[in-house]
Amino acid sequence: DLLGYAAISTGFKSGGFNGANSNAQTQLIPYSEEELTSYEIGVKSTLLDGSMQLNAAAFYYDYQDKQEQDIAVTLVGNISGLTNVDESEVMGAEFEMRWLPADGWNVDLGVAWLDTEVTKWEAVDGAASSWPNNIVYYDASGAELAMSPEWQVNSTVSYEWSVMEGLLMSVAGDISYKDDTSGLVLPEDATEDYTVMNARISLRSEDEQWRGTLWSNNIADEDYFPAAFQGGNGPYVRLMGMPRTYGVTLDYRF
Repeated sequence: DLLGYAAISTGFKSGGFNGANSNAQTQLIPYSEEELTSYEIGVKSTLLDGSMQLNAAAFYYDYQDKQEQDIAVTLVGNISGLTNVDESEVMGAEFEMRWLPADGWNVDLGVAWLDTEVTKWEAVDGAASSWPNNIVYYDASGAELAMSPEWQVNSTVSYEWSVMEGLLMSVAGDISYKDDTSGLVLPEDATEDYTVMNARISLRSEDEQWRGTLWSNNIADEDYFPAAFQGGNGPYVRLMGMPRTYGVTLDYRF
């Protein structure tokens, strides 16, 4: 019913070079592999006579030469490139729960917390640098890693009941929240926090041979960007989240 664990592991991610069409030779300079040492402790448990699954973990990541986007100063201007951040670290914790409080009810909850920091890195100052002999660096220590939200929360609540013999109906709703992120040395890569809510109602046969579902995603029609980054030759890319959608889905098992 209760499992505690601790783990230490290490691994690497291979180095490489810019795979897009290059505008200048500097974009072809390779970047090195990154190395990670991970420390984690956690617990997995089954509680309340098996009606609740509860897991929690805390971890610390020690990165050496982490691969991150940086500014490449070239004869065609300051464009994007990949580089190695000398030293960085990530601390975090995760919590997840699945609970069956009563017949037909199901409650899921997940919470994640992250604290990221660059501990050693001399980054290129794009605003002050120019080709070919004026490349300016600054101390980027203390900055947050890109695309690393401090908080993420998601939860789903559902209820299923019998409407007549051999026929079941269910309703469910879920909500997810993602905190804002930094772009590290590229402010254009930062994203704002957002919340997305979905809902659905289903009718199905008891033997699960068929199911009909009326659903709606992003009910509040939230405008949000799940990711932002700089492309291989300089363009800024922002992925737009799906707007409010709704529909009917019919499933049948042969």
